[in-house]
Amino acid sequence: SSNGWINIGGQDVFKSTWDANGEWTEPENLGTPINSSADDNGFYINDKGTSGFVASNRPGATGLDNATCCDNIYQVETTKLFLAARGSVYEEKDSARVQADQGIVLLYDEKNGTELGSYNLISGGYFFDLEPKTSYKIATRKDGYYDGVTSFNTNDNTDNDTLKYDLFLKKKVERVVAPQVGTVIGRVYYDLDQSKLRSDSHDSLTSVINVMIQYPSLIVEVGGHTDSVGSVAYNMELSKTRADAVVNQLIHDKMTTGDRLTSKAYGPSQPVAPNYKADGKDNPAGQALNRRTEFKVVGALTAEQIAADAAKKETAEKLATVVKKDLSFSKPAPSPKPAPVKPAAVPTPATTPVKPAAATAPATTPAATTPTTSVVTTPVPGTTIPDTKNAHAAADAVYKSAPKETLLLTGQVYLDKAGKRTLVNQAAVFLSTNEGGFTQKVFYVQDDGSYSFDLSRAAADTFKLVARKFQFESDEIVITGADLKKSNKPIDLIIKEK
Repeated sequence: SSNGWINIGGQDVFKSTWDANGEWTEPENLGTPINSSADDNGFYINDKGTSGFVASNRPGATGLDNATCCDNIYQVETTKLFLAARGSVYEEKDSARVQADQGIVLLYDEKNGTELGSYNLISGGYFFDLEPKTSYKIATRKDGYYDGVTSFNTNDNTDNDTLKYDLFLKKKVERVVAPQVGTVIGRVYYDLDQSKLRSDSHDSLTSVINVMIQYPSLIVEVGGHTDSVGSVAYNMELSKTRADAVVNQLIHDKMTTGDRLTSKAYGPSQPVAPNYKADGKDNPAGQALNRRTEFKVVGALTAEQIAADAAKKETAEKLATVVKKDLSFSKPAPSPKPAPVKPAAVPTPATTPVKPAAATAPATTPAATTPTTSVVTTPVPGTTIPDTKNAHAAADAVYKSAPKETLLLTGQVYLDKAGKRTLVNQAAVFLSTNEGGFTQKVFYVQDDGSYSFDLSRAAADTFKLVARKFQFESDEIVITGADLKKSNKPIDLIIKEK
């Protein structure tokens, strides 16, 4: 109770709420009949909001001296008004409106922007309990779509009611901007004096291919680099071997035509780290960074060249299908075994009766005793050309399905208000990946401001994180699976209040 705010008279009973930002909302006068022109205090109401008490010296009380001399206790009885909002969320898909099967809906106090609750879509629908005489805003959001928002109030609702408001997510039309000339879109590294791709190059090569698929006009230079150990001539040849090997790998495994790839040998001429320490000794860490192949955008194809490139790729894919379907290995026919030669009998000593010598086998010619090789062109059943591309795909599938080590993406969400940060417990963290085309996961921040995603079996190579709270969101953080495995440190997200 207070007489320091706008009131009906004397002390009035006010209501204030502890909001999600850890602050009290502006006090709200409860009005009549709780308050009167006299002093009203000591207000109490039960948890159900149906009955309670208030002390008041309002006129009409039992008093000895005058109408407002003394406090009396008054019983308060109310009728609870049950209000709610429900609806469905629809999204735009292939120019049609379909019911969203996943997503989040947020409820806000429109007056002060406070987030009052969040709801995970169930069968495309949501539900919120409401209070009388309150202004609300309901919003739903999803990456790649404009927010679906509706505003309403319960000022005129005097009977129990469930209000219905459907929301619609309209797909954003985003302008695609290709990487600029000079942009490095990937790197792979090598062991000392080696040109063979290491096992850790798989993710980098996949990322480069994805960029080239997304932007079919890009021309990419595959530049080979070395450390400075050895002669310049030797390193120039080694860097050329490294660049050519990568180009051949991309063309062979991914059916990428050579028109969009160029190889160039730089040798030790463009180090990214010192090859030697200040005392002249080898710098192994720097040399390891210099043993690399870089993928750099150097130009773009014309529309006619893009069409020709696509035609070449289609022809190569058709040819590969024919080869796998129709060809088989030729196999040498087995050579006939040479006829066995029976040796002549050896005469026995003269003291022993001599038996007639056994007949010897006819003399054999060299042609009969030397195995001959006859090549036939008739396909041998069961022998086919190895399906290299499918074998790689099968191996990749086995790799992705194999159990992985525990890999958790964790952190906390903070609200930055005038340079002061506080933990947020009413927000959502959105995780987007390129796994299976496009995948988005949502985590509703816990009471301690924390969030977590289990990525132990994720097949994606890149993850995007953003935290959102009504009208505000954090900067988008992009992290690769490789970086996450290396550091495995929590990633905190900061929502800045404008």
